[in-house]
Amino acid sequence: MNRTSSYIFVTFTASVLLAAFAPGLKAGEQQPITFEALLLEMVNRDHLASFPEPEFQLGQASSYDRTRTGPDDPKTWFNNRDYDYFIRIEEKAGRKEYVILDETGPGCITRWWIPLEQYESPNHLARIYLDGSDKPAIEVKYYPFISGLAFVKPPFAFISSDEKDASSQIGLPPGQKQMGADLYLPIPYAKGCKITLDRLPFYYCINYRKYKAGTKVKSFTMADYAASGATLQHVVQALNDPRNAAEGHEQRKKKPWSPGPNWRSTCPPAPTRFARFKSRSIPVTLHRCCGRQYWKRLSTARPPCGVPWASSSAAGRG
Repeated sequence: MNRTSSYIFVTFTASVLLAAFAPGLKAGEQQPITFEALLLEMVNRDHLASFPEPEFQLGQASSYDRTRTGPDDPKTWFNNRDYDYFIRIEEKAGRKEYVILDETGPGCITRWWIPLEQYESPNHLARIYLDGSDKPAIEVKYYPFISGLAFVKPPFAFISSDEKDASSQIGLPPGQKQMGADLYLPIPYAKGCKITLDRLPFYYCINYRKYKAGTKVKSFTMADYAASGATLQHVVQALNDPRNAAEGHEQRKKKPWSPGPNWRSTCPPAPTRFARFKSRSIPVTLHRCCGRQYWKRLSTARPPCGVPWASSSAAGRG
């Protein structure tokens, strides 16, 4: 392999471990999960490197093909008509509502993806009911809501692809645009969540957290959203420009990469966190170089984890 000069920048940031106490809380008492706390979590790198507290399971509601059973039934195992499916239809005030998510217990909606098909009407409504209420906490036009054209703005909701991404897909009519949209606004709920559409759903994928019973959660309200303007702006700035998010001791080395063990860096004394890694090299070199991380938790040494630098930094195959 040809050696290529690669610039490696590693930043370590010392972290101070603080007791997670809040005013008015007793030792060991859980701080309630709120909309604003979930917003701040989106740009908290320490949180990403820690086990979640309180713990949760990640769930998904989607338009998957309900006729698909299992590998023991070859007639249905490869069924993949994963659209137009829903949980049930409810009649309310003379209208039909198609239920696409129905969860009980504390949780939080974290992501919602849909395609934006040309033939769909932009006036279809989505309703999000929380904690068993008959009145939706959010009632909004479906497509503008997910694509960042309603009250939720980018980067919390946005169009994530356009027709250029679909130019090589088989089966698209000439000139048809194919777009998708994503919503990342956290929507917490204390007792349950139900999401409905006012027409037959097409494709959809909704991810949510399912907290343990008894977890304290403050359910989303539009009033809380309106009162979180400063926090929303802070998170927007951090998401749009994360370059200055890491501060601390920097180790910088410049040398050619080659096969085999090549470069090692040691973290400063604990408590520390690995905050940023930067490198410059050709994609082929990145894919042939594997970074290994060793760490200790308490007194137990864990085995190393290894991953190509390109894969860990979304460099692609280039």
